[in-house]
Formats: sequence, C-alpha cells, structure tokens
Amino acid sequence: FGGGAWGIEGASTRDFGKSASVLNLGEAALLAGLLKAPSRYSPVNDAQRAAARATVVLDLMAQTGRITEQERIEAAETPIRVSRGSSSQGAQYFIDWTAEQVRQIAGLDHGDLVVHTTLDVDAPRAAERALSTILDDADLAAGARDGALVSLAHAGAVRAMVGGRSYARSQFNRAVLAQRQPGSAFKPFVYASAFEAGLTPEDRRNDAPVRIGDWAPQNYNDEYRGEMSLREGCIRSSNSIAVQIAEETGRGHVARLARRLGIESPMRVDRSLALGVHVVTPLEMASAYAPFANGGYRAAAYGIASIETREGEVLYAANPASGDVVMDARTLAQMNDLLQTVVRSGTGRR
Repeated sequence: FGGGAWGIEGASTRDFGKSASVLNLGEAALLAGLLKAPSRYSPVNDAQRAAARATVVLDLMAQTGRITEQERIEAAETPIRVSRGSSSQGAQYFIDWTAEQVRQIAGLDHGDLVVHTTLDVDAPRAAERALSTILDDADLAAGARDGALVSLAHAGAVRAMVGGRSYARSQFNRAVLAQRQPGSAFKPFVYASAFEAGLTPEDRRNDAPVRIGDWAPQNYNDEYRGEMSLREGCIRSSNSIAVQIAEETGRGHVARLARRLGIESPMRVDRSLALGVHVVTPLEMASAYAPFANGGYRAAAYGIASIETREGEVLYAANPASGDVVMDARTLAQMNDLLQTVVRSGTGRR
C-alpha cells in the first residue's frame, strides 16, 4: 500500500490510526483505491486525487450492487481525515529509510512488530513548508527544481527528514541518497583541524590571491580584503584563507578530522579539499556537524528508537549515548565562537 505499509491492516493503521475492522465505507474505499498506484493516490500526497479515486470505487460498488445508492451518497459526503502521524508526506521518505533498517535488524522470521521512531510528527510538516518556501521562490531556488532537508537532535536522532518536494512524484530520498558538493559548508572542518593543530581565531592571514602549482582558486566575486583574522576569514567564507590554512595544517589532517566527525563518503585529499568539491549526502553532513552542537561527541544519525513484538518483547533498542568524543574542549569552544559569529555578522546573517 505504499510508504512501507504492507497489507490492509498496516495501511489502515498508518493512514487512519485504527484497525481495518472499524473503517467506515469511505475509508475502506479510499484504501482499496490505493492499489492501482499507492503513492499517486495516497491521501497524504494528494487528498483531492485520493478522494476522486475513492469515489470511483464507491460508484463501482453501487453499480455491482455491493452497496445501495444511499450508502454511496453518504460515504461520498462523509469527510475522511488521515491520522496526525500520516498527514506529512515527508514522513514517507523517513518510513522508507527506516523500513529497510527494521528488516535488517529484526530479520523476516517474526510476526507483527511495533517500531518506535525518533521522528517528531510536527517537524516534518515544518520542514516541508520550509522546503516549499525556498523552491517556490525563483530567486531563492536559484534554478533548483527539488531539494531535501534533514534535522537531527544532538545525539543523532532524526527529528525531520524530507527527501524531496513530492513523494508522489519522486520516491528518491535526496536527504539520504543525493550526493552533492558541500562547498563552503565544508570549511568548518578546515578551521577545526587548524585549531587542533594550534592555530587560534585571532591568528592572521592575508586574504589575497593564492596559487598552488598551476591551481589558483578565487574568492566569491573575486573580492579580497587583505590581512584579517581567521575568525573574519571564516565569517566571510574566504576561499583564499581556507586553502592557506588547509595547506599549512595538512590536507590529510583535515580529511581525518572530517572523517572522525562523520563524513563517510570518499574524499580526494588534493588541493581543492578545503573548498568542498567532493560529494556528500545531506544526512552525513548533518551528522558531521552535530559534534559542534553537542559538546564534541560523534553522533551517527538514526531513526529507530526501539523494535518490539506485539507482546512487548524488546528486539532492539538504540544506544545513542555511546558516541565517542571526537573534538577537544578548546577546539570546540573556538568553533562555537566562529559559528555563532557567522550567524551574527557573517555570511549566515539571513
């Protein structure tokens, strides 16, 4: 029935929060109508299309004598409300992501399971609105036709995950699978590695054109501001200074720190490493940023809190508190200083 729901009972529980045995006629017709194209006719993805499809089912039931004309009219006029937990289409991306993990953890030799997840029901709806706000604005979208958003709690619990603008049109989960260049979002790892190596936010470097062999990276709009502190270099997102301190600290050290914090995709340890030209997923970037916010602990993203049998036997329970310390207190304090300043007066003001 789409979105990880198998069987009529699973679909009824997901969409209406109740057993199939107590569905009214309109709800039953809606679920029956899903079978032709579960995502396309899902009430979560398109309520009007789902209602029209349910009407087709009701009409056929009346024509074949399964229900009376009066029953058809009453069912068509009765509003159908999906459950609170299913009213976010973004949750479908999350369900797809966790469903595969449930099968890997619990195996196939079991009865019905109760899976407790980390998703905050209100957060995906807020995430969907945020994504739509960007994509509906031509200036903000800057040519992008789709996008993704993922939000983690400090220990790595996924609170919101939206893998695309419309689950009905595309089930590809961009939050988990789309690989894109992080660009300047990679620079905090460069600065953190520099601070681990002994530099401080007050150390100064020259924001000027830089050349490494035959490679000459440029600042945005080819603008340079001369000598400045590393703090200012970070908040202005200077490519020149990021490349300089990566070369000074050592690219290998930058890559090892990024890997330690949570970047899992392959990284080319070459001259352009500091500018984030390799590809990563939004989920691993969020995981790798978490140590800046949680006191320096590794925070692998997870969506399943526990798995139980119907009888209450716990088959699996997440243990997010076991994350390793991946950043020392001095580096963490310096990075928080930089990241806060970026929002107060730098490229993150908006």
